[in-house]
Amino acid sequence: MATKPISAEIAKTLVLETFTKPVVFNGMIEDWPVRLWTVDSLCNELGEEKLTFRIGPKQWNQHGVLWEGNCCYRDATLQQFSDWLKNDNTGVSDNNPLIEFSQTDYWCYADYKYMAQVFKDRTDLLKAVKWDDFGFHGRDGTQSTLWIGSVGCHTPCHYDTYGCNLVVQVFGQKTWHLFPPQQTSMLYPTRIPYEESSVFSQVNILDPDLRKFPRFENATPYIVTVNPGEVLFVPRHWWHFVECDSTAISINSWIELDADDETRVEEAITRTVTCNLLSQIKDRDGKHPWLNPTEDFTNSETNLQYLRAAVQKSYEKSKTDMPIPERSLEKKDLFDAVKTDCDGKTHKKRKTSLLDETFCSDEDVQSLSGSANEDKVLVANLMSRGILQNVKCKASILQQNKALKSESWSYTNHKDRIGDTADVETLHKHKTNVNNKLGSDKLDHEGPTDDSELDVIHKYNTMDKSELDSDFTHKVRNRDKCELGVEDLSYETIVECLTHPTIVSKVAELLKDKCLSNRAGQKPLNQSAYYHR
Repeated sequence: MATKPISAEIAKTLVLETFTKPVVFNGMIEDWPVRLWTVDSLCNELGEEKLTFRIGPKQWNQHGVLWEGNCCYRDATLQQFSDWLKNDNTGVSDNNPLIEFSQTDYWCYADYKYMAQVFKDRTDLLKAVKWDDFGFHGRDGTQSTLWIGSVGCHTPCHYDTYGCNLVVQVFGQKTWHLFPPQQTSMLYPTRIPYEESSVFSQVNILDPDLRKFPRFENATPYIVTVNPGEVLFVPRHWWHFVECDSTAISINSWIELDADDETRVEEAITRTVTCNLLSQIKDRDGKHPWLNPTEDFTNSETNLQYLRAAVQKSYEKSKTDMPIPERSLEKKDLFDAVKTDCDGKTHKKRKTSLLDETFCSDEDVQSLSGSANEDKVLVANLMSRGILQNVKCKASILQQNKALKSESWSYTNHKDRIGDTADVETLHKHKTNVNNKLGSDKLDHEGPTDDSELDVIHKYNTMDKSELDSDFTHKVRNRDKCELGVEDLSYETIVECLTHPTIVSKVAELLKDKCLSNRAGQKPLNQSAYYHR
């Protein structure tokens, strides 16, 4: 077994207890068999096994988010995908399901594939992922998901309600745009389209409509390009928009956290409310237009089973007198670990901080770690040795707009669109486009241009939230029973509930408390009390 730059115990402590912002690990997976994976090598392993590919246009002209429901879906083998990558439409077989999509105009993405389902009984391939090296013993590909895509493929900006995330970049490159939970209101969150465990943003991150979503101009993204062999840590509830810069293969695993138990109760309530509403809305094909293609509609019986199970687990955990878990490593152990270099030589304790002789700034370390000096020293040492890479915070659009007015504005965040160097005419056009996107007081917002469900929903985002919020929570607080019925709530109120997760959280918290109280009092959980047919 190859020597790791940091031990599994320290890596786990950093992930679960130290880092509050995204960070990239280097040199941790060089001996993992997945480092040898390519699209061609996986073609040999998967053979005729078919994967579902999500296909989207590289140029999206609808002036909004390219939702997963806007994409096409085709089942194809990985070999057919590889042929499409190499030959585009010219040399692709007529029976290739991807032949109708030009590689020049479209991207293909086999996203969110559970490795346990893709590789089935191939234990060797599942064991090629070794999360043991990060301190999560027994975790491998069985608890991981696989992502294979062409250049330009992406998923809408969202955050995951459960756990934190470790992402291995196996092949190719991906660029991540991350936003902290504190900036949630600037991302205009929505639960439509509905998908359990995902809260989407209504903003097109790469081409935002600032007249429609003005608060987004204050959002400050953390942007990082992840290269093969690197592992990105995404903390809990961090928003992320991810795009493939080339043909890429990634593997991730969501790490469970203690907070997930209560989140499951909130998610079960949200599912029950959402499916109740969706049961009354179907399109001409009998599908639910507000349901994400990756999500299945579930009936009241199933939803209540989810809710009962979530409430029971949360209740049992809260009633168990569990001792305070010990840290996987004591602070002293961490401090001693950073005093020992790769040769095993122990250095005398210095009075001055190791920050004095590192290549990172005190601000970088402060942004990654907690307040304990030992944590800062550990992080500083690992960063100076290149084991950790800080994810830098970029300027907001508002700050860029101010800089745009000066001759020294560097066009940093837009260099991928105009190139690292560009002539005066190109820069002038780009400046004009940016100013137009930033909006002018002389321009009136004309609103949605079509009657699609999502555009209709956007109308409610300009409403006064305070009165609606107060009315909705007041009704919940004054219910005699913990009901999820919607008979006394207006259609607009329910739509606002689903498109404004702050209200969803408040309602879920109130209902969760009532659910747990009922359970503690041994009151039965019956369908009539929780669901309105």
